[in-house]
Amino acid sequence: MGKKVLIVVRHCTGGMKKHLSLILEGLRDRNFNVYLAGSREAFSEKDLKSTEKFLDLKIKESFFLHGYLKALILTINFIKKENIKLVHSHGILATLICALAKVFCRIKLVATLHNIPRKYPFINFIFEKCDIIISVSKAIKKELVFNFNVNQNKIFVIHNSLPNKDMEKLLFPSRPLFFGGVKIFCSSRLIYEKGVDVLIKSARILIDDLKLSPKDIQFYIAGTGPKEKSLKMLTQKLNLNDYVVFLGYIENVYEVLKDCDILVLPSRKEGFGISILEAFILKKPVIASTTGGILELINDNENGLLFESQNPKSLALCLKKLINNPGLALKLAEAGYKTFIKNFNYETMIEKLVKCYEKLM
Repeated sequence: MGKKVLIVVRHCTGGMKKHLSLILEGLRDRNFNVYLAGSREAFSEKDLKSTEKFLDLKIKESFFLHGYLKALILTINFIKKENIKLVHSHGILATLICALAKVFCRIKLVATLHNIPRKYPFINFIFEKCDIIISVSKAIKKELVFNFNVNQNKIFVIHNSLPNKDMEKLLFPSRPLFFGGVKIFCSSRLIYEKGVDVLIKSARILIDDLKLSPKDIQFYIAGTGPKEKSLKMLTQKLNLNDYVVFLGYIENVYEVLKDCDILVLPSRKEGFGISILEAFILKKPVIASTTGGILELINDNENGLLFESQNPKSLALCLKKLINNPGLALKLAEAGYKTFIKNFNYETMIEKLVKCYEKLM
């Protein structure tokens, strides 16, 4: 019989959702019996079929006492009924539920932090209850140690990755760089922290500087979120409706990214930046902000370009630099691909996670 683990997740999209799908697949391949708790709509049918049992748990990003009490009771009952001894949470509010459940159940708790957490009143209680904390970047670990006083010995850095076993399928022929105009791509949740407004403002600066028409350049923004309406209003205000295309949620980012020229990640805060790896795989040049875990992926002018966080002019200059120098864009794209192959192996990520589990089993 395989080893049991319960994975508890807040409602998620984007990088966290992709990461969880990979974990479910990797643990199943290593003879784990995986139980899953989270919002049903956040998971694919493949994800659900790879689990032993599923608990439909509504964990929103905002805190509502009644909803969280209900989620806590359901989680406690599920843990006891299925005789779960190891729980792995993703996201601070999911970890809060698991930390409270630990008061009533004899479990070991692993928590993965995908972003730098806010200073909630209950944050110290959460970290005390965690047996192991997995940080997806050294930047998050540093924040936990110096700003939250977490014991560094219980924090393990495991970078996110993407599966490379099907990489040949992803490297299908794509359009030549800058062929028929420049296409800029950004895949992100539409929230303040992701800085999509910075990209839109930089678009206006770049277009005015190079006197570009809509046939010369297009900006594609994939994702949904609470800032979608305000971002569309900003686009209209800056007279960019003919330049900026909002794609909504995209299930297969590669299908769009393969036909674009540059990936931009304009985050104000970023725990890791899985979209950078997606661009690396497809050999697309990356421009990203100088924040968080991004600095562990991008070396400026070596495998990508970095711009000053929250600075549209700095981003516009980076875009101009690549547009005017296709040779540099190709060089950065090739270096990014080599970075992924060397440093972000999927099998290594899963093995490190399993070792964390084994410390507690």
